[in-house]
Amino acid sequence: MVAVDSIKEGKRLIASHSLSAKIRFLFLVDKAVFSVLNELWQEDLDDSHTYCSSALMLQSELPGDRKGKKFMAGDSTLMADKFKLGTYYLDDMYFLELTAYLSLPSPWLCADWGKTGIVSCSIVVVFCLCIFVLLFWNNRKKNNDDEAADPDDFVIRISENKYQIGGVLFDEEACTLTFGDQSVVRCSMQPYKLLSAFVHAKSHFLSNNRIVEVCGWSLENININQNRRVTVSLLRKLLDTEKSHVIIESGQNEQKEQGFYMLIEK
Repeated sequence: MVAVDSIKEGKRLIASHSLSAKIRFLFLVDKAVFSVLNELWQEDLDDSHTYCSSALMLQSELPGDRKGKKFMAGDSTLMADKFKLGTYYLDDMYFLELTAYLSLPSPWLCADWGKTGIVSCSIVVVFCLCIFVLLFWNNRKKNNDDEAADPDDFVIRISENKYQIGGVLFDEEACTLTFGDQSVVRCSMQPYKLLSAFVHAKSHFLSNNRIVEVCGWSLENININQNRRVTVSLLRKLLDTEKSHVIIESGQNEQKEQGFYMLIEK
């Protein structure tokens, strides 16, 4: 009991026994005093801490009052644990328990925007954001320009499995080539695999290793280079450059890999 009383004693707002007795008497006589107490506190906050909001709740457990009474003043929405400032006692017998609630404003409202430092920092932040937006927009525009400068305009998808490549129509499902004079040529297996891979490859480039993979050859095959040359030659013959204007040329990609490009004859 002594320990509990010591804790309560530390939470008393008024140390004077005579003064606390007068406060208890005031609440007994006039409950409006409680509302005035919150108004005075709010006025003090407005003078020193702008945008703060307060609320008070008084729990009265006077002798003879078994149920006790509860009085509230201020903004009732603040009466939650997250806004709770503390619990205090107004009298020397701990009959009047006062709970105070305080809502603090956001830092944006508290900042003194008239100060030079804050204004300067704000200008710097806005300037940095503008630079970031400009760099992002410029990079995006550059990417769009790069895409427009290198259009894939000679391989056109006609339908699900049909592609127009220069002057020839490649039917990937039927494994046929249809030229402008309506002549139809059926593709043999290895040239067909190679042509299909060229159609779907980025920049229509196949590295030497990719050609080996597409054709299903073993890397241990000592005739692998000859097989690659023969297959590329068969594809060139199949495409018939004079009719299709499609050519297969050796070259290097951006990763310095040796291989072949499928191009349109200029």
